[in-house]
Amino acid sequence: MQIPTMSANYPLVSVRRELRYTLVRLRPLTWASSQLLAFEALLKQCDTLIAQETKLRDGLEDAEAQLDQVDGELDVLALYIEKFIRASMGGGPRDLLLKALFQGLAPSRFVRPQLGEELDHVRTWPALLAGAPLAKLVALGTDVESLLKRIDTVMATHAKAASDMAAFALNVHGPFVAKVNGERQSLGGEAMKQKRLDGSDGDIGLFRKLTKSRAKSVVTLGSIDGLIHEAEAELAVLKTQKAELEADAKAEAEALAERKRKEAELQELRKQEAEAKEKAKALRSELGLN
Repeated sequence: MQIPTMSANYPLVSVRRELRYTLVRLRPLTWASSQLLAFEALLKQCDTLIAQETKLRDGLEDAEAQLDQVDGELDVLALYIEKFIRASMGGGPRDLLLKALFQGLAPSRFVRPQLGEELDHVRTWPALLAGAPLAKLVALGTDVESLLKRIDTVMATHAKAASDMAAFALNVHGPFVAKVNGERQSLGGEAMKQKRLDGSDGDIGLFRKLTKSRAKSVVTLGSIDGLIHEAEAELAVLKTQKAELEADAKAEAEALAERKRKEAELQELRKQEAEAKEKAKALRSELGLN
């Protein structure tokens, strides 16, 4: 009897299906009463573990949603601060402050990394804004500091949720699948003994094949339509993601081109300024005004 072995990361919902299948095949067998009890206990334990895994996964997904939330809040606050500085300050002080805050990057590019480099830079903002010349900027620095504390709390929650999920997979999920595999091997061995002792056929298909051969044999127009709809939905998502990435790349390229244009314009103005100074110096010399 060939007994399929499930991998350590085999989904618990799929393990449950295998257990239920075997239980249905075991119940009519008079010799399998003890094995029946063992597999019923495994099914009960599997249901408990599925509930635990669901709770852990929900916690991880909730933490991921919270990360997206605070990242969005940080982006909005950063962009607002940039606009306020441009509207309320001018000249050298404005340019120096913006450079210190945004590291010379366009704001749209600065906020793009999700709580990555953006967060590292923003951690310096409370100190930078504390010495700002406008009271509103000082207050915004306090807002940034409060948001940073919330972000740290959310990040810690996410790290713990991810750690708990990984620990469950390693210390609970994997060992349980190994336990089920062991019980399946034991059951298979007992079935083979029955075949030898009383002449009955012990190889009676106690386990499903872990392949897609059965699915291929029951393909219908309805199932094909379902697969097509799923594929179309996945394709639509991929196209949306592609469009978003293309838009980001375009915006980044435009921002870079605009920065280069402004740098070239500034360089030309400095050149003209230097030439004007030289011309003024020469005229003063001619007029004897030096």
